[in-house]
Amino acid sequence: MPESQQTSLSMLDGMREEDPDQWKRFARLFAPLIYEWCRRSRIQSQDAADITQEVFRAVAERIESFQREAVSSPFHRWLWGITRHKIHDHFRKLARDPVGRGGTTAHRMINQVPADIPQEWSEVEIESDRGALSRRALELIQTDFQPQTWQAFWRVSVDGVNAADVANELGMTVGAVYNARYKVVKRLREEFSELL
Repeated sequence: MPESQQTSLSMLDGMREEDPDQWKRFARLFAPLIYEWCRRSRIQSQDAADITQEVFRAVAERIESFQREAVSSPFHRWLWGITRHKIHDHFRKLARDPVGRGGTTAHRMINQVPADIPQEWSEVEIESDRGALSRRALELIQTDFQPQTWQAFWRVSVDGVNAADVANELGMTVGAVYNARYKVVKRLREEFSELL
């Protein structure tokens, strides 16, 4: 879609309106993060994929109730709460129906794992998660921009190159470079502001 025809509908609004395209974008953005949280919690790969689906189901049921009232209650934390609950459900189910092998030691390990799941991740993990989400969000909107607009944004905002140097490199004016950066950042905020 050309830059001039972008909608101002956020991903969260689209999800609330049951827009299948926004739900697909949500899955592309957050599935890797939810899967990573499961793996950090010592969930096997196949089970992590199943839990990710359970989290999506729960998000679909509860998305109307999510309200970002303050910086202290971001979507990231809300989503982690749902994921954590589903991880606990997974381990409770394993404790009820333990696998035949492993005996008492394996059963004891299964019962101890939920206590090890943190209420929140460390600042380092949170920053890593935010960086990964931001990269995926940028990937989702990249095709919404002309290549030169995107390149100008990327060189200034991500690579940290001076706007005058980028303008010279791309045959643009400095104002056009700043305008390109503004367009991409604006689009990113419009679509993902409540989620990132």
